[in-house]
Amino acid sequence: MKVLAAEDSERLSRSLQTGLTKSGFTMDVVHNGKHAIHCLELREYEVLILDIIMP
Repeated sequence: MKVLAAEDSERLSRSLQTGLTKSGFTMDVVHNGKHAIHCLELREYEVLILDIIMP
């Protein structure tokens, strides 16, 4: 399953990526909303994990 995580905290995004990758997910991680939108324009994802407090 393809997952996009948009999280501005490097530490939290690393933890998400490590845990979900070990569980068999394919991950893309971005650190701001503009990069998330760009990824969504290029690829399809089954799951989005979005930081709601991210600028």
